[in-house]
Amino acid sequence: MRIRGVRRSILDISQFYCNECRAVIPLPRHEGRQKEKGHIKHIYCYKCECRTAHTEKRSFEF
Repeated sequence: MRIRGVRRSILDISQFYCNECRAVIPLPRHEGRQKEKGHIKHIYCYKCECRTAHTEKRSFEF
């Protein structure tokens, strides 16, 4: 999904899947700052209640 940001830049919504419990966290990313396929990011998981590794899936990879 694409949305327009505050400064009229295009944002893509990336889905981050927790590697522990498979919870999904959507995060917007600027189109020019996309990461490679299978990028791993360590962010807080609301289900595990701690910081865990999440794998990024972009909207066009589904």
